[in-house]
Amino acid sequence: MCQINTDPALAQVGLLQVVVPPNIVDESSSSSEIQVREKANVTLRCAAKGNPEPRIMWKREDGAMIVTNTRNPEPVHNGPTLSLRQVSRTHMGAYLCIASNGVPPSVSKRITLDVEFPPQIHVPNQLVGVPTGDNVTIECFVEAFPKAISYWVRKDMMILNSDKYRSETFETVYRIHMKLTIFNFSRDDNTTYKCVAKNSLGETEGDIKLNEIYMPPKAKEIRSGNSKSEDTPSGAQGPRAEEKFPRKEMKGGANGEEAFVNPALVPQPAYPTNHGIAVADMTGVSVTKASARTLLPHPLLLLLLLLLLPLLLLLHPSCLLTAYP
Repeated sequence: MCQINTDPALAQVGLLQVVVPPNIVDESSSSSEIQVREKANVTLRCAAKGNPEPRIMWKREDGAMIVTNTRNPEPVHNGPTLSLRQVSRTHMGAYLCIASNGVPPSVSKRITLDVEFPPQIHVPNQLVGVPTGDNVTIECFVEAFPKAISYWVRKDMMILNSDKYRSETFETVYRIHMKLTIFNFSRDDNTTYKCVAKNSLGETEGDIKLNEIYMPPKAKEIRSGNSKSEDTPSGAQGPRAEEKFPRKEMKGGANGEEAFVNPALVPQPAYPTNHGIAVADMTGVSVTKASARTLLPHPLLLLLLLLLLPLLLLLHPSCLLTAYP
């Protein structure tokens, strides 16, 4: 109070309030790392002091929702404690305890929650068919914490990287994606492969059976003939006429000699026939019986002429007298 000695006396009363930014008390808070078995209950605590009294809220570092099993999932939980019941591997991660009272700066503490459980393996395809000579990749998905040791086994022997096999793993917090590539699949690879995972809480394995699929060889294309561009070089002459049409030996040539006739020059019948027999005339030209028959009158034409002859005699008897005087 401030007072001035006057008549009357004057006085002024003032209020002084000291503000203190928040500060987290580690002795009253949970440790920075907490390990708990799956299906257990856990409570996270965060204590802070300051003036005014700090407000405390919880958030997950990865931005995921907080599931307390007592209410709906929430992005932010208010209060000095965070109780999680029946924790699972989805609760695993870092939680931030943030204290603020309107006096900057706000402070936070990071608490990591690890949920421990034995390895579990998921095999998408337990039976795989592989064509002979192909490359094949098989895979397993592992979940475990603490982090598991994972490897592949064939016939009770661990598989190491080589020209035949290539093993790969892709890891997150508690997940492992295992892949094994087998090159140039053969009959010797026709067996069962195991993916194995183990940690301090247990061991498990998954089986994948590979079966060889025989693929018959592809049929080769067979051509009945070749094109000119394939058989005859550029600028070269084709075969001679005698080579295209071989000469046939015929008896009855001039002066008793043998006559050679080119089949391309022999008259062919107007319709195809399989009954032609080659004969020779006096000039040595080959004529078939089928082509000789085409030179004779058709039987139907002869019959028509015989039917029309009496009619012509009745109409013009003079034609008969003229024909036979």
